[in-house]
Amino acid sequence: MKNATFAASFKTAFKGILYAFSHEKNFKYYLMNFAAALLINLMIKVPVYCHLYYMITVAGVCSAESMNTAMEYMADYVCPEFNKIIGALKDMAAAAVLWWGLAFYIGEGAMVLKWLF
Repeated sequence: MKNATFAASFKTAFKGILYAFSHEKNFKYYLMNFAAALLINLMIKVPVYCHLYYMITVAGVCSAESMNTAMEYMADYVCPEFNKIIGALKDMAAAAVLWWGLAFYIGEGAMVLKWLF
């Protein structure tokens, strides 16, 4: 059912975020990594544009992981037995998370190295 108001849309989205963090181990893993990276960024005093890069890639990873998780749940509901095509779709959704994750870790690593040395 479609949300009646903009506020209801936010409430629904926050329920999804809370569900993901409480039921999916990858979200907890990402949260720890993002917190560690933010702490490092603050300790070495990276400039504002580095924080913007950090925020964009964190949002990208979380968004991709949310879509990946939703796709996996939907696929498992629709077709609980193994299906080659659904398996490929799940793999491609996981690849989207990987691309964002690579962007995060490579960018974060480059920022830290640049500002430390």
